[in-house]
Amino acid sequence: MIYKLRFHELALKEWNKLTPDLRDQLKKKLAQRLKNPHVPSAALWGMDNC
Repeated sequence: MIYKLRFHELALKEWNKLTPDLRDQLKKKLAQRLKNPHVPSAALWGMDNC
């Protein structure tokens, strides 16, 4: 299952302030997380399924 991402209006303004290089890096990482949002190494400590 692939998830969709929507930016909050204020977050989109901040996103647009980023340099194109940084946006591209973050865009790639976000695309990876949308395909596979449950990364064991990024889990919150002490919380199941987070």
